[in-house]
Amino acid sequence: MDKKNYVGYQIKILNNVFSRKLGQELAKNVGEDLTRMQIWILGYIYGQSKKEIPTFQRDIESEFCIARSTATNILQLMVKKGIITKESVDYDDRLKKLVLTEKSDYLIQEHNRTIEEVEGMLTNGLTEDEIKQYIHLTQKMRQNLEQ
Repeated sequence: MDKKNYVGYQIKILNNVFSRKLGQELAKNVGEDLTRMQIWILGYIYGQSKKEIPTFQRDIESEFCIARSTATNILQLMVKKGIITKESVDYDDRLKKLVLTEKSDYLIQEHNRTIEEVEGMLTNGLTEDEIKQYIHLTQKMRQNLEQ
């Protein structure tokens, strides 16, 4: 059987093309040199801040299944770039919560706008029912693999 007829192959190719296009559009629209991990971390901190839940380095380690040293390096670079700050909390001098800066607010807005733009490119010409069916099928496939 030709591998191009495999669902997994098509998923991999689509992911590669989507990631490349998203990266190109982010570079064009956002203009900041951010890695995907930094963008994911920004999104996570943003989501937690909307729930008024402070985020700490250990949360990043747990959420993204990364080692402490990896998280330390990523977060130090984000602080250096002015994207986040680390602030003390009243109840524990050892803990530093991660706080978004004004610069990160702009980056998040542009990132979200760009994702919507690329999502529109991706789903152009598809009906709402086709999109729902695709999501349903991919969720079912993921469940099959997770069992």
